[in-house]
Amino acid sequence: MATHISSTFTLAATGDAIITRRLLPAEGVASAFDDLLGLLRDADVSVTNFEVIAHEYEGYPSTECGGTYMRAPPSVIDELVGMGCDLFSAATNHAFDYGHRDIERTLEARNHDPEGALTSDRANPECWITVVPVCTFDTVDGSVEIELHPVTLQQDLPRSQCGTPVSATSEMAHDILERVADRSEPFRTTIEIDDGIGIVRHSEAAQ
Repeated sequence: MATHISSTFTLAATGDAIITRRLLPAEGVASAFDDLLGLLRDADVSVTNFEVIAHEYEGYPSTECGGTYMRAPPSVIDELVGMGCDLFSAATNHAFDYGHRDIERTLEARNHDPEGALTSDRANPECWITVVPVCTFDTVDGSVEIELHPVTLQQDLPRSQCGTPVSATSEMAHDILERVADRSEPFRTTIEIDDGIGIVRHSEAAQ
């Protein structure tokens, strides 16, 4: 089967998604909203920051919040998906408004299976690894070099201790970079691995 790789890639990025009710009924009613939907749906990938906690009050409010207590019914995630959002980042300063239990409830809602099963990201090792990019730009020849430093969130530690990012050890670092390199190859991005660091190079002359 032939694979078509486009020479362009469009990313649509929003700010905080702070919604507590349905939005899609406004489609076809408000032209400005329709224009927004077009931008999100036409992009190759649309990413938003889901800045509320989605639950039905299974947990309890924390003694402190991120300015106000942010909560929405889990169904609002379906609204964002219907609007065209593909990728979600988690709440930042409002993450602990309702404690650990409702963080888990939010993750479950965001990973809702069409067949009705709820799954959690916690068991997936890839959710506990990442890379930190360090970019160097040469304003003379237009070249760019990006170093990718592997990081782990220490999934194997006790629940009260995991989640703190640290530099990955040599064997894990190589595994992380190999995973990133494999996923980057279809997009014609080559990652060199040198001494536990991934390197991406781009030169205007190579265009």
